[in-house]
Amino acid sequence: MKAIGLSEEKGKPSALPCTFVIKIIHADRNTIQGYIQWIEKERTVAFRSYMELLHLTQEALKKSKNGLVNFRSWDS
Repeated sequence: MKAIGLSEEKGKPSALPCTFVIKIIHADRNTIQGYIQWIEKERTVAFRSYMELLHLTQEALKKSKNGLVNFRSWDS
């Protein structure tokens, strides 16, 4: 498995389409709550569940200008 590190130089583009920092504040049974930070856009959003976290990451990947991400759909 190949390890991919974050760029240490500011302003240097990452090889990945998006870079996230996820901070879990609370985890109980089958759910989590916390914050997700989108490094390239310098934005932080709170999430209240796994589903919301996945939605936020998918939305960011679709909006990313660094790379094209093709997700599967029920139509194809």
